[in-house]
Amino acid sequence: MLAVPPRQRAAVPAELRGLRRDGVRLCVVDRAAESVAHTTVAGLADHLGPGDLLVVNSSRTIPATLRGSRADGGAVEVRPWVRRGRSWEAIAVEVTPPHAPLPLREGERLRLPGGLTALVAGRRPELPQVWRLELEGADGLEILLAHGRPVRYSYASEAIAAEHDQTVYATHPGSAETPSAGRVLSWELLLGLRAAGVRVAAADVDIRTDFIGPGYGQLTPEGWEAIDLLARSEGVLLDPVYTGKAMAGLIADVRKRQVTSDDV
Repeated sequence: MLAVPPRQRAAVPAELRGLRRDGVRLCVVDRAAESVAHTTVAGLADHLGPGDLLVVNSSRTIPATLRGSRADGGAVEVRPWVRRGRSWEAIAVEVTPPHAPLPLREGERLRLPGGLTALVAGRRPELPQVWRLELEGADGLEILLAHGRPVRYSYASEAIAAEHDQTVYATHPGSAETPSAGRVLSWELLLGLRAAGVRVAAADVDIRTDFIGPGYGQLTPEGWEAIDLLARSEGVLLDPVYTGKAMAGLIADVRKRQVTSDDV
């Protein structure tokens, strides 16, 4: 495992470290020039030009964790990642870092804030760390917004105001975690890009779970195929955790004609 010195960990946002929001580091790989440059996000305009398109995720981050108790009195943190009315698909973890997964028991009830109770209906067969929860009592989304906490990685400080979890262009609530790639974009940068002829488009993100595979960081055959295909045909390198699986989903939709050239 790579050991990162504490001084190089982004435990708090750039603004709380004396930097501008767009003052964080940016690595630019120019395939045409076969070069690698190190700059900051504020310099993004130097690498984009008229007619280029920058797509951002306009989803607003919600406080998507709830701490409660199990039937035996033990503490639990519930992280719903798919919400369908009165049903959630969620991960259950310990309340203290590094937030290790907790095995629940089918049929047990979790007592959550605001009078909300969650009945554990079972696991997702293909994703054993994901539990199906049936909600009883209060409205789940209202309880999340009133009592929830933001999802934080173990290296991040707990004492960060919720405003720092939002992008400057966030609109409707939906993201369980901060859209971190866009969080570093400032209004000054975005307005400068538009003035330079760069198109900036906001897009809703449809969360799907059918290409995750057996779990986080565990690559699927479809993901390997996508990584190999993009590397050979386009010279684009995808990673096995996020972009490989996302591209696998896009390729599957294209093959099913659910995505066509009219959608691009």
